[in-house]
Amino acid sequence: MPYQIMCRTYVYLIVTCIMMTYGCARTPQARFYILQPQPSAVDQAQPSVSVNDMIIGVGPVELPEHLERPQIVTRIGSSELHFSEFNRWAGSLEKNFSRVLAENLSVLLSTDKVLVYPWIGTLEVKRQVRVNILQFGSLPGGKVLLKVLWGIKDEDGKFLFLIKKASFSTPAGKGYPEMVEAMNRVLGDFSREIANEIIKNDAE
Repeated sequence: MPYQIMCRTYVYLIVTCIMMTYGCARTPQARFYILQPQPSAVDQAQPSVSVNDMIIGVGPVELPEHLERPQIVTRIGSSELHFSEFNRWAGSLEKNFSRVLAENLSVLLSTDKVLVYPWIGTLEVKRQVRVNILQFGSLPGGKVLLKVLWGIKDEDGKFLFLIKKASFSTPAGKGYPEMVEAMNRVLGDFSREIANEIIKNDAE
């Protein structure tokens, strides 16, 4: 092989290796998030009231199909969604949502008898919180929205009131960590509404 051709070949290989190494070094690493109970949201609730030691069940919680994935979903238009490959949920969003809702209710209602669906069949659940999430995430304009249909069933499986539709929103912040914190806040607001409804029905 002529010397000049060999030199060009080696230069090409070296440049290719450098570009590949540089590209790999700059590949962003995925970040993983979880929802957390929101102490500040709980502190702002009405004074905790005993619910007479009743067992409360949370779930099932239903998600729209586009949220049943590891990628965090944001809306970038009225009909367009963005799925972030590098900002993901650390586990099932449905299970995470249910767990945090149960923990918030446990504090708000001063009871440790809050279970997450599915629970052991022999336990007598007096109040069952059913949730159908319609929207949960960031919207264009810089806010987070939680929109839900929800209701509470008694021990006989009957709803205590007509299914309610509720919306909770708060500023989302600029990045994904701030957005997840905002999602924690609206979930805290939702928890307070449920706790107040349980207290009201238990007092009647």
